[in-house]
This record gives sequence, structure tokens and C-alpha cells, in this order.
Amino acid sequence: ASKLVEVVAASDPPELKKFREQALYNLACCQAMTGKHTAALESLRQAIAEQPEFKQRAAEDELLAPLRTKPEFKKLVGG
Repeated sequence: ASKLVEVVAASDPPELKKFREQALYNLACCQAMTGKHTAALESLRQAIAEQPEFKQRAAEDELLAPLRTKPEFKKLVGG
């Protein structure tokens, strides 16, 4: 996922950008599950900035459960 984020820019066409957005979200999940919470919050912040619909998904996603007690997570998802 991190390689895809490096290769596809946020300014690329929408048909490519959707892969970047999903990769950022998936990267956040992986980082959260492996204890890399600061990195996970940054990846999630970028994913939500590029695809606001990820807010609701993140709020309910069990893969992001390790972040739920963090104030930064609550700010990101509105909880």
C-alpha cells in the first residue's frame, strides 16, 4: 500500500486517485494493527482528506479499534 501511495499522486486523474485513497485507508489499518498509531493517524488523515466518505467507515472499522481512544482519531471521524 505504501508503494502505491508513493506512485500515485493526489493530483492524478480520478480513476487512478481512487487506488491511492483506498491504499491510504488500508495502510492506516495495517499501521493501527501493528502498533504504529502515529503513522496510522497520519495515513487515515490523508485518506479522509482525499475521500471524506472514509470517516464513517473508519468510525466503525474494527481494524482501527486501537486508535479509538486517541483524541486525534475522534477529531478525524467526528466521535
